[in-house]
Amino acid sequence: MYEERKKRINWIRLFLVCIIVFLLLLLALKVISLVRFNNNPSKYYGKQLETLNNVALKHYNKDNIPTEVGESSIIYLKEFKDKGIDYELKVRKNDSCNLDISYIRATRFESEYQVRAYIKCDNYEDSINKYVSLDENKESEETTTVVETTEMSKPKEDEPTTTKHEETTKPVETTSKNVRTTTTTKKKTTTKAVENKVTIGFNTNGGEQLSSITVNKGSKVNLPTPVRAGYTFVGWFKNYQQYTNNSEFNDNIILVAKWTKN
Repeated sequence: MYEERKKRINWIRLFLVCIIVFLLLLLALKVISLVRFNNNPSKYYGKQLETLNNVALKHYNKDNIPTEVGESSIIYLKEFKDKGIDYELKVRKNDSCNLDISYIRATRFESEYQVRAYIKCDNYEDSINKYVSLDENKESEETTTVVETTEMSKPKEDEPTTTKHEETTKPVETTSKNVRTTTTTKKKTTTKAVENKVTIGFNTNGGEQLSSITVNKGSKVNLPTPVRAGYTFVGWFKNYQQYTNNSEFNDNIILVAKWTKN
């Protein structure tokens, strides 16, 4: 009896030891994953860049973006506290991030606006560009239209009707009853782009800003070459399609510059 009881206790102890070892192993894996994450600046600051992008989209809305096409509004991270923007860049130990250069920016285009979030640190530099469509500027104006109708009076049953013929036809005088009906219609006016014209906007993606241009629809354009310190310009793109001086432009578009680091 004593030996069987002793064996049972040993099995319970072994089971508990296995559980403890398993939990310690999970904890070790968690610590290793956190260390790897913190040692990878792209993953660490990439998460913060996504948060900064959400802050930028919340701050820049259709009520406070620039009114002129091609105009930009920029706020650097060092100004966030004074502007009342609730965001703080969490810098890793032994790292340094430049709050004088990192920023959020909104640029107005013809039918949309671009929101850009940018972070510059020692071993990390990246940005996120988001485009927000602008609703068409519609005005509704109510006008009242009056429709006049005439109802002919019918003769009484006991009264004979007489018709007088003359050489010159004249309108028959009748007793009329005017019925006035009112209908309300809505007149909508929509702001449209100039006919046969398209606007080309330029998102230099970190380079010097360029003003948008308006050209004839279907025409070819000598596209400008932007400048960015430390980078070589590759070309203008939109949704992975490259646009060159031989491209025809039939719709309003915003081209994005692509770069390679020197």
